[in-house]
Amino acid sequence: HSIISYKQEVARSGRRPFYQRFFIDIALFGVTAYGYYMLRQRQSIVTLGKDEQMVIEPLLLIVPSIFIFAVALLFLRVFPLLTALLARVTSLMGNPAIPLALRQIARTPNQYMSLVLLLTLTLALGSYSASAAHTIDRNLAERVYYEIPADMDLWEAWDYNEEENTYYAPPFQDHFVDGVVEASPYRTFKVTPSIGRNAKDGVLLAIDRLTYPAVGWWRRDFSPIPLGGLMNALGAAEQATIVSPSFLSTFQLRVGDSYTLNFDLKPVDFYVAETTEYFPTMYPEKGYFFIANLEYVYDQIGMQPYRVWLKLEPGVRGADVVDSIRDRQIKVVSIQDSRVKVNQGRTDPQRTGLFGMLTVGFAVAALLTVLGFFLYSFLSFERRLVQMGILRAMGLSVGQLFTLLLSEQVFLIVLGVAAGTGLGVLTGTMFIPFLQVGAENQTPRFVVETAWTDISRIYAVLGLMLLIGLASTAVLIRRMKLYQSVKMGEEQ
Repeated sequence: HSIISYKQEVARSGRRPFYQRFFIDIALFGVTAYGYYMLRQRQSIVTLGKDEQMVIEPLLLIVPSIFIFAVALLFLRVFPLLTALLARVTSLMGNPAIPLALRQIARTPNQYMSLVLLLTLTLALGSYSASAAHTIDRNLAERVYYEIPADMDLWEAWDYNEEENTYYAPPFQDHFVDGVVEASPYRTFKVTPSIGRNAKDGVLLAIDRLTYPAVGWWRRDFSPIPLGGLMNALGAAEQATIVSPSFLSTFQLRVGDSYTLNFDLKPVDFYVAETTEYFPTMYPEKGYFFIANLEYVYDQIGMQPYRVWLKLEPGVRGADVVDSIRDRQIKVVSIQDSRVKVNQGRTDPQRTGLFGMLTVGFAVAALLTVLGFFLYSFLSFERRLVQMGILRAMGLSVGQLFTLLLSEQVFLIVLGVAAGTGLGVLTGTMFIPFLQVGAENQTPRFVVETAWTDISRIYAVLGLMLLIGLASTAVLIRRMKLYQSVKMGEEQ
């Protein structure tokens, strides 16, 4: 360097960072593209091993983080161009402080890239980590609720009269013990459609349409028709059924058509009232399924022991409820508690380790960002003390200097937050579906949930960080001595 070239280099960054000169960001993006291809082939980062234990592939697990880092580095390539464009737009404003701040960033982008990169990575990692944790927790719980759509599922044994060939059903009201909010009977049957010669077996779920909505779990994407509409369709006639779309397409039926199902060679007539792609306890990949009225099925084939779904009050122990029901002479032979199964899933060591890694990764990134921002604020003011003094001597007021630094910090934080949030949501949409456990076909389907509540908390932390930084900057500006700043510039 000559003295002139050195001064020019300090005033305006003309040399790109090393990772841009050697195309490291593009190479990292290529690595993530290959990782994404491998994930598309495997369809899952997490698989099920022996005894239903989660097995995590560590190398594939870091692909989303590499993707975030690679895209964040690529974003820094357009960062100077974006800032320069905004500087030209704001130059039309009357206040010179804002375009001065943007021109400063556009002239020396290398001095601000580290802060923008930290902010982008923090928001992206935070958004992805929180969304991944929420999505995994939600979908593992919903798989349990799909299998057991109520708080408790009871299987009972009834007394049988061999002479009359009938069962004695216990009074249904005896299920309403202390702690029980609602109860709904149901039973499943293996049935065979009486259509064609090679019709495959299916499963019929007979329910009480009046009590199921108050007990059963439901998700809106199971059917374009809400649960209330499906129950109303069952109530249109006693023979009404809700069937799987595959049944209609296979046998070329339509809504309103009649058909017959065989219950152990006992034919029963039904008609199609509505269709649904999913219904709790019914798995489309296992074959056709049918939802019918329990009372009508019993009228046709005779009374048989049913199972009971129970909705309990919050905090009520399932064992206490079962003991109370047994005290009323109801023979409960088997129980399933969805709440217990969900809690057992949440204590799985592999799952806890996955959540811990996601949380620790974000916590470290957030801590580095906070430290980096405060360090940037202090060093930026010290580095530009001479410039602040010259601008002050040229006529800028203390308020305009504060506006200049305010505009600079707000712009960098807003840009980093917007880029990080968008990148985090994009990463979640692309990679979170691969966090589902098990095979490719999952019931119910895996739903990606963006954790906007947790993201808003990140916004609050960054907003507090900005306020503290601005307050510190205001104090430094007020304490700045004009003659000392200019004198120090002459000495340098």
